[in-house]
Amino acid sequence: MWCPGTVMKFSPGGAFNFKQKEEKKTAMKNFEKRVLAGQSGFTLIEIIAVLVILGILAAVAVPKFIDLTEDAQDKALDSALAAGFSNVTLSYSRYILRNGTAPTTIVPSGSDYCWQAAGSNTIEADLGDYLATYTPVGSNTVQITVTSKTDSSITKSQDFALP
Repeated sequence: MWCPGTVMKFSPGGAFNFKQKEEKKTAMKNFEKRVLAGQSGFTLIEIIAVLVILGILAAVAVPKFIDLTEDAQDKALDSALAAGFSNVTLSYSRYILRNGTAPTTIVPSGSDYCWQAAGSNTIEADLGDYLATYTPVGSNTVQITVTSKTDSSITKSQDFALP
């Protein structure tokens, strides 16, 4: 099939002359062979350079990653402690709503605080990944200790004075 704008050459015998097309293919194959023949992989210098760069990046990035992990852990512990404060505040407010007056002393009883006589009882509350322990310290102060459920060395404690 002939298309306008194409040039076809005929050999003396009447067949198409594909010689020019075949020459281009052969030249391209020879070029690829010459280019690829001298390259069989990375040199030792290139590999060492990449390893040195990776070592420098690791030395800079790993300490920052560890700091971010510790910061996130501290923030989670602070959030759990704030949830513990909220629980005490809600119990205090619930007492005022039920009795019409503010409590004078506190003591934990069951899963809620009873605002009556002070005692040495403590209660624990589940705060998701943390466990909160509420301990009466005085007549109007509660010590809240928050401890991680997965690692008991991760703990924080703070006193909460009632108004």
